[in-house]
Amino acid sequence: PGVDENNGNLMMRMDQGQVSMIARRGDAAPGVSGTFWNLSNQLRINPSGQVAFNASVISGTNQNYGVWVAPTTQPELRATSFQSAPGTNRSFFNFGPPVTNDSGAVAFWATLGSSGIEDNGIWSNASGNLSLVARTGQQAAGTGFGVQFNDFSFGERMMLDGMGQTYFEATLRGAGVSTANDRGFWRESQGSLSLLAREGDLAPGLGATVNFSGLSGLVVNSGGQFAFIGTVTGSGIDNTNNRGLWASDVDGNLHLLVRRGELFNISGDLNNPEWRTISNVFMNSFFSGGEDGIRNNFNNQGQLAFRLNFTDGTHGIFVANTWSAVPEPASFLVLTAMATGVALRRRPRQT
Repeated sequence: PGVDENNGNLMMRMDQGQVSMIARRGDAAPGVSGTFWNLSNQLRINPSGQVAFNASVISGTNQNYGVWVAPTTQPELRATSFQSAPGTNRSFFNFGPPVTNDSGAVAFWATLGSSGIEDNGIWSNASGNLSLVARTGQQAAGTGFGVQFNDFSFGERMMLDGMGQTYFEATLRGAGVSTANDRGFWRESQGSLSLLAREGDLAPGLGATVNFSGLSGLVVNSGGQFAFIGTVTGSGIDNTNNRGLWASDVDGNLHLLVRRGELFNISGDLNNPEWRTISNVFMNSFFSGGEDGIRNNFNNQGQLAFRLNFTDGTHGIFVANTWSAVPEPASFLVLTAMATGVALRRRPRQT
């Protein structure tokens, strides 16, 4: 009784068996004038139990937006529509789902003004103050002069690790940019941006004539390591060997871990190897930074889980230990890509 469309949308939290309300449609929205309306279902919760979420707010006939963090049961405002956006001369308008880490830092994607998604960017308060990470039209780090960030409208592909570093995917525009090199991954750390990988750049571990043609599935752990699936093009590349998995070591160096067309020892024992040829490489990305309550296949001990299919019809889930100290990239696969999963034969399809 008493529940209708004006108060039936709510956000709850359970802690040690105790259920408490975080926010509810129709309740006053802390920090702004108005009441909560639409509460995002893409909330993040860190190991300390803090919940980060975005929501819309109704004030009279106006609808505004904001980002909140709930350390306990009372949400605290982090940013809202028409607030001045740091690093710009414009104001925030709308917000994507925020991400968080165990220290309670928050990063989010937002649009500026009321002109839609054409002018948008990413902000973080990991430094202690809310600061601009990257914005459309800004020179893109690690690229040539005149190459600019074009869009961040897929703000859900953004992560915040345990050190407060922000990771994101962006498209590019400007001098020399084409569909062959208009997408990449970046990381922001203490106000400085660095390029992690870009379409069109050389693919590590494959020589001087092989370049990335596609990037997907960026994953990170709370210690700042990252991994992704890449497709490649160039000399000697065809559809039997054009897809692989790359991962960084603890020093940030990028290595090719496994690739379609290569032999892989599924036994994990170099004395009694069982080699099979990889037909495909898969890795799910849940866009987690390792401390936000989202499942992650790259843990804080540097163990990375992935799936391999083989040409004999079998497949398996394997774990790579990316903390292994290696003298050169060529040794990375031998020392770390030891199978800890079990290769399974596909069941024949019923017809």
